[in-house]
Amino acid sequence: MQKSYNHQYGALASIDRAVGSFQTALSPEQLANTIFVYMSDNGQTWGDHRWTSKNVPYERSVHVPFIVKMPGQTTSQIADELVMNADITPTVFDLLGITPDDPVFGSQLDGQSLLPLLVQSGTFEPRSGILLEHLNANADPSVPSYCGLRTRNWKYVAYSDGFEELYNMNKDPDEMKNKASTKPAQVARLRERTEALCDPPPPDFPQGFWANL
Repeated sequence: MQKSYNHQYGALASIDRAVGSFQTALSPEQLANTIFVYMSDNGQTWGDHRWTSKNVPYERSVHVPFIVKMPGQTTSQIADELVMNADITPTVFDLLGITPDDPVFGSQLDGQSLLPLLVQSGTFEPRSGILLEHLNANADPSVPSYCGLRTRNWKYVAYSDGFEELYNMNKDPDEMKNKASTKPAQVARLRERTEALCDPPPPDFPQGFWANL
């Protein structure tokens, strides 16, 4: 496992070289009109919580790197807002000047543009939480289907077998202390929000799942 872990980090060097070759291949005029976006698939756990999967709801898997280099940008900044992959399309549309009344826009999008965060101008509506979902499929049948909610301060997850997890992300960022059995009021609040967002739930959730928890 450690050998594979080291190899993956080593592979990033080739990505750095490729990005560098892109930048040197572009003229100054082209660079002034080019946006670089770096993203990742959800992350491998490499033994975290005794898993080597990437379908689990822990931070190593659900917290995806997202880096944007804007034309002419010379300083770096970090935005700690809750964003998700559904925000990518409206962000690209916004960067291209495509608006909701443009036929290219298509149907209503779930995400919102991240451009206000990138240029530090305009309005970004902060989220109070992000839905986490997984279907127990062939990719990793050992991980039960689940629905969960990641807020700024908490993470709640309900699995199809009825097991629940609750983590205080401020005090326990490594998610080592499951508080589901000791914080019933907090579980009830987040469970209600998760049920509302996770509609419909994964198809293998039992009938009456939420009512029976």
